Amino acid sequence: MRLKRIRPHFFRCFGRNEWIDLSSDLVLLYGSNGYGKTSLAEALEWVLHGRAKRRARGIEKSKVDYENYYRNIHAPEDEATWVELLVDHPSKGEIKIKRVLPPGSDESVSTTYIDGSEKPISDLSPVLNSFDPIIPQHSLQDFIRAKPKERHTRISLALGLHDLVKFRLVMLDGGSSRIHRRRSYKRNPSSMMSSRS
Repeated sequence: MRLKRIRPHFFRCFGRNEWIDLSSDLVLLYGSNGYGKTSLAEALEWVLHGRAKRRARGIEKSKVDYENYYRNIHAPEDEATWVELLVDHPSKGEIKIKRVLPPGSDESVSTTYIDGSEKPISDLSPVLNSFDPIIPQHSLQDFIRAKPKERHTRISLALGLHDLVKFRLVMLDGGSSRIHRRRSYKRNPSSMMSSRS
């Protein structure tokens, strides 16, 4: 799937907006602090996953500071918060995806629409539930500090190699553990016997 456009509506720092074109081969977002770069990345994250990592992490530290995180504080009371995407799906062509947070509702209650019908994101691709193609600035630090194995897994999932990663984790890592146990047993069978009892 390729992202073509995004339109946030009273999401974070955004008010009523027109479509933002992201259909180029390379898109560069630049600007001073407070110009909406992180909010735009989080808008995309929210549509696809129903949450933003920064809010999930922040709410552990301070529930009060991260309450009403998605909704713009200047939004009219009767106005819904939503983000809409236009994507080019490999088999279905152009599709509109929209996540809506009704006015006055809890932030954990949002609804996803695909081409105007209420549907889960997994209807487009089950892989969307298992990988996160968005790496906002705050997540980059976590990625850099991750162990090499975890970093490799994240890159593989971001590239859509979910089945390959799952196979490696289940089959290859499990097989490696069995080989290691057998080698340990051949070297010292009495230690293996005592560890079982």
